[in-house]
Amino acid sequence: MDDCCGEVQLTALRLPKIGMIIRNREGGYECGPLPGIGGPFDTATAFFEAWADTMKFKWDKETITSMMQRGPISAEQMIAIIENLPSQVKAIASRLSVCSEGPFPLAHDDFYHSNIMVNENSFEVTGIIDWEGAFTVPYELIMFPEILAFMPVSFGLPET
Repeated sequence: MDDCCGEVQLTALRLPKIGMIIRNREGGYECGPLPGIGGPFDTATAFFEAWADTMKFKWDKETITSMMQRGPISAEQMIAIIENLPSQVKAIASRLSVCSEGPFPLAHDDFYHSNIMVNENSFEVTGIIDWEGAFTVPYELIMFPEILAFMPVSFGLPET
């Protein structure tokens, strides 16, 4: 694995279900439930439906009202949008993923430079640590690691 390609190669590892990666009694690994959502899920549709059922917005109505005082829409409209989002996600859950059936890509929730071991001579990635938050998700939820977006061109990122 080299610099920006690490996350892409990481997602090439796939498991048959969506969930947290847990160690089983035999010493192997499998998908378990996602905290606050449940699972493991056999399909992306089932995951998105469960996510819609458990979806909670970060701020309460008073905070949203305060934040939207000079917003482009009223606080009441924003609150209505937020309150309707779970039912809208659930209604279209079967159409949110182009690949609802597994296998699903592996994601590392802490994929930062401090968790990537690199050979100091060749700069090749030799290992990745801090796996306790690893999980599998639908392809649509895989993210490009933000830290790589700020690297200078000399680190191998394509020029924009």
